[in-house]
Amino acid sequence: MKSYGVRKSEKPLNSKERVIEGVKRKGFSIVENYFSELQCDELSNKLEEVYQLQIEETGSDVLESIQEVNVCRSPLLYDKFFLDILRDEWLLDLCHTLLEGPAQLHLQNGIINRPAWTHHQTAWHRDLPYQEFTTSSLLAVNAFICLTEFTVENGAMVVVPYSQHFPTLPSEYYTKENEESVVVPKGSLVLFDSFVYHKAGINSSKETRFGLNHVFTRPFIKQQIDYSSLSCAQEDVVLNELLGARFKVFDSVEEYRNNRLRR
Repeated sequence: MKSYGVRKSEKPLNSKERVIEGVKRKGFSIVENYFSELQCDELSNKLEEVYQLQIEETGSDVLESIQEVNVCRSPLLYDKFFLDILRDEWLLDLCHTLLEGPAQLHLQNGIINRPAWTHHQTAWHRDLPYQEFTTSSLLAVNAFICLTEFTVENGAMVVVPYSQHFPTLPSEYYTKENEESVVVPKGSLVLFDSFVYHKAGINSSKETRFGLNHVFTRPFIKQQIDYSSLSCAQEDVVLNELLGARFKVFDSVEEYRNNRLRR
């Protein structure tokens, strides 16, 4: 790459470094062929099954009143299949690098974008909402798995590149001028800084669009749902850290000191 008057530059050497550079600079990176078509179909079917269970548990009227329609929240609590995909060493290594240390699962949500339905996530947001500041290092990173092909027609994710570097949502004019639709093949992984402004598009197709979203954070950020009490979080070394058991708040001074003694 030609340059002039430049003393220092980034020199990514492999695919992992290219992904990291994209997330840190532009706010997101795309990894194609992360999951096979068969895996995507299985996950989509399981998301639908778990979501129907959640409708039975909560009631569709309640879900509508709290803007939870077509959001399958924490499917890992209902089906072990969603827990197993968290063990991917390549993804965890990326998260550890981006977060400069341990990564804790903040949330896992299935996003079901149905035809002729305006999903509440079609509004601009960050995945750590109400945080209108910036940091020199990432606090959280999203790993969004596209279980169907993402197109403009079926409501592909839309992002405002570089918006993670600014505390506030850009003006409507700037946003419209600079927004970018994330059009990707089925099975793609979209990694992005949780502070980048994004939204779901409108699904004007005849097919349902499925996605599985994860937010990984630095451990001092409170989880959306406490996963630390799951038995697998106690028994499995990888999940012990990822699900937050290692970082659980202590119940007493004695427990705190005993933990320091064990470490």
